[in-house]
Amino acid sequence: MTNNYRTIETPFYGIVAKEILDAVRGQMSDGLWENSRGYEKYWTNFNVVQNSDNHIVFHVSKDSGNTWCNHWYGNPFREMSDSDFLAWFAGKLKAVIQAEARDNHWVKGWWDRANYWQKSIYLNYKNDVTVADIYCVYDWLLGRPDRSIPDAHNHCFGKIADAETIAKKEEVVAKRRQIVEEYNTRIAEAEKKMKLEKEAAAEKYREAMAELAKLEKEVA
Repeated sequence: MTNNYRTIETPFYGIVAKEILDAVRGQMSDGLWENSRGYEKYWTNFNVVQNSDNHIVFHVSKDSGNTWCNHWYGNPFREMSDSDFLAWFAGKLKAVIQAEARDNHWVKGWWDRANYWQKSIYLNYKNDVTVADIYCVYDWLLGRPDRSIPDAHNHCFGKIADAETIAKKEEVVAKRRQIVEEYNTRIAEAEKKMKLEKEAAAEKYREAMAELAKLEKEVA
């Protein structure tokens, strides 16, 4: 996605919420909808981002569209309001959890705000994400943030990082940027050097062939 985006903020700072949101986007590219080319226009036009203070936001493209794997896709979010985007995302979140319930034969009552015994597989990367956690995120996306139970609220809403942690995270980000920039510089220099060497080799080849042509005429 380009740098031309709008930011849609969330109240979340917890890693569980980040993993839930990431997993829904991941299901569009490599999971539930991975064989649907129509969904490429969705997941390529937004990202889930966690800032250095732990704050989780959406970056939604403002471009008219983008090219992915040599195909042009219009941006379905360009005219969509923030609240409509969040409601759309909530629908996709529910679709994933319903698919998981169906595929894994979850018992009746799984879709419950107090369900802290059912662990999600489809919406879980590293931590134990429960139905209660998922419901917490789902409720906020639909504009009803006060419905979640306290434990899920704490898992998902998390807390802002302290100044020391923020500084360390920013240091890591800066270091990563430096490494990438140095790598790109070395690659560019290597490509330039290779281009010059190829041009020099080509020139020598032309000169040698010209000399050979002269010799061929002399012995013809």
